[in-house]
Parts: sequence; C-alpha cells; structure tokens
Amino acid sequence: MSDTIKCDSSNFADIISASLQEFSDEKTKEIKNIITDKSKELAKNIKRDSPRRAKNGGKYAKGWTAKKDYENNLNIQYTIYNKKEPSLTHLLENGHAKRNGGRVEGIPHIAPNCEAIEKEIDAEIDKTAGD
Repeated sequence: MSDTIKCDSSNFADIISASLQEFSDEKTKEIKNIITDKSKELAKNIKRDSPRRAKNGGKYAKGWTAKKDYENNLNIQYTIYNKKEPSLTHLLENGHAKRNGGRVEGIPHIAPNCEAIEKEIDAEIDKTAGD
C-alpha cells in the first residue's frame, strides 16, 4: 500500500474501498500461506508420530501427505490423509478387537497433532491480524 493517497470528495469512497480491498487481499494471502505451511507440517508431524512395524518398513507412517482440495480467492482447503494404508488410520488411532478375542489399545497419533496445529494456526492468524 502506498503511504499517501490524494483524493477529492468525488472519489473519496472509491479510494477508501480500494484501500480496504488491497488490505483484505494482502491478509487473505498471508492466511492462505499459514494454512498451506501448517497443513504440510501436520502431515510431517503425524508421519513422525505414527506407529511403525519392522515387518513392512513403516509403510503406514510413510504414507501421510497433505493434498490441496480447493482454492479460490477467499478460501483454501487441504486434506491430510494416508495414501498408502488409509484403512488403518481408524484402527490404529482408536484401537480394535483382536481376531481371537480381546482388544488392541489405540495409539493416538492423529488427534493430538491436529489439536496442536489448530492452536498454532489460531495463534499465527491472531498475530497476522494484529499487524
């Protein structure tokens, strides 16, 4: 944004509107960048905390990725998912019944990372809005 704006009464409203739109576009771009960075960080953190089996070389843990689903001038949406073993996410996160009876306890690795990233996103957006 420029430091000085010359205007007269005939174009005052247009200049104010343009200045506000420029400010809004700038903040929207900053927030989109935050979401993009944090989505990739979330996939990396889940990958780090995922359970690994020596038998298959950690195939489940290696499968986490962030994919951009949608973007327009105001919104951006990412999906964090496991592309190699998607059917295991619920079983490993929440636990499951064994074949011959009993239960396997869950290993929380998705929810704790999601909660932490949500807090980080909120803090960064608040910091950006305060500028």
